[in-house]
Amino acid sequence: MTHTPLIPLVKDESYIPGLREVTNQTISPYMIPGLHSYRYSSTNKEKALKVFSLISTHEAMPIAQIISKCNKRELVTLRHISAWLIKWAVPGISFREVGEILGGRDHATAINSCKQCEAFYTTEKLWRERCDDLKDAIINAGYVTANK
Repeated sequence: MTHTPLIPLVKDESYIPGLREVTNQTISPYMIPGLHSYRYSSTNKEKALKVFSLISTHEAMPIAQIISKCNKRELVTLRHISAWLIKWAVPGISFREVGEILGGRDHATAINSCKQCEAFYTTEKLWRERCDDLKDAIINAGYVTANK
């Protein structure tokens, strides 16, 4: 019984294997030509963590409690607001990074949080006042310029 490689041996160095070929073998993505690794911007993440910390202190809720797996309405609401305000205050941050900051959550969760917050911001007066208070606190702390 002979073993045939799933990725054919090709002499042309410009060959980039297809997704099925890559997933059928255990290959480091760094070994695939043309595939670049994703790099986080440390300054964006640092700024986002500062904004998240400010939200935590302003709302008098510990960060550990906000990022917990608890589904209490108050904590979920605060996570939604935090995701939305982090995206607002840090323009270059990805949803993946926002999800990681909010307790290792998926990027889809961060997207949903921002959509939920935006919807409530436009329809609910109390929600809008709470978000505006947090925005003012972020601006006063110097994390964002006042024209945003």
